[in-house]
Amino acid sequence: MASTFLRDNDTTWTRYLDRRYHEIELSALTDETALELSSYLDIRIYSLDDNWFSDYTGLAELIGLNFGFVKSIQCETTKSFRVIREWQTGQSAKVIPNIGNLVRALLRLGREDIFPDCMPNISRDAEQYLNNHHENWAPIGALYDSLTTDDLPGKPAIYDVFIIYNEDSERCEFFVRELVRNLESSPFHLKCYFSQRSGLFGVMRLDNFTRVLEERCKHSIVVLSPEYNNCETCSFLSSMAVLLSARNRSRRIVPILIDGYQESQIPDVLRMQNAWRFPGNEDHVQWRRMALSVCRFC
Repeated sequence: MASTFLRDNDTTWTRYLDRRYHEIELSALTDETALELSSYLDIRIYSLDDNWFSDYTGLAELIGLNFGFVKSIQCETTKSFRVIREWQTGQSAKVIPNIGNLVRALLRLGREDIFPDCMPNISRDAEQYLNNHHENWAPIGALYDSLTTDDLPGKPAIYDVFIIYNEDSERCEFFVRELVRNLESSPFHLKCYFSQRSGLFGVMRLDNFTRVLEERCKHSIVVLSPEYNNCETCSFLSSMAVLLSARNRSRRIVPILIDGYQESQIPDVLRMQNAWRFPGNEDHVQWRRMALSVCRFC
């Protein structure tokens, strides 16, 4: 399940929800709490900013419930209650059903007005869940903050650059390691993320990558090699990087062409970016030029 579109870099949700409660499953909410939320979300409110309704239909759209389900509950008196309970099954929605994502969704809908009345009950239910599952519950931060091998307890790693490349190419892997070695050395001292070094095992790859890209990295490098166009993960992450750059102009994308990759082969999503062709001559001067090309954005 992908939940990246509910992620907010400034962690606004922490103003309203204790971090300990973020990963608690949505089923922890009692019917009383879910019905209280429903009393607010069942009221039809249109958001001019996001061009959608800030009610149960907006919530359903945000979490990925299909239109058929939304239409089927039109005549019910507690529509939002049905949306929340359908979400918690984990069968239909595309966003992980936990309390943290519920709060994030409400923020995306601009429904901070709900929090004064509803958050006490949400927090009460979450605390009760923790008390009932104390022995099986993971330590604080183990489920939420740990995205990379560089994370420390309570201190998530922040990177200057996320490097997108085809992991299956040995030549590309060698190039990326040399690139990282130069970027992280003097005088640049940039901190780079690439999955073969800092990625975690046993996680959902795309969800993990997109969270790291969105929440932990300032800029992106896209290594365009002959193998790039055959990599669906590269295509997805490049599109995500472009989307994030469109939302925040301070985020830069630096496409680098290697191994004879032609400009005519550049995917449409990256054509607006000024690509840099790395010469085959891998001497110190060329590596320094590349480092300077990236470093000036950071």
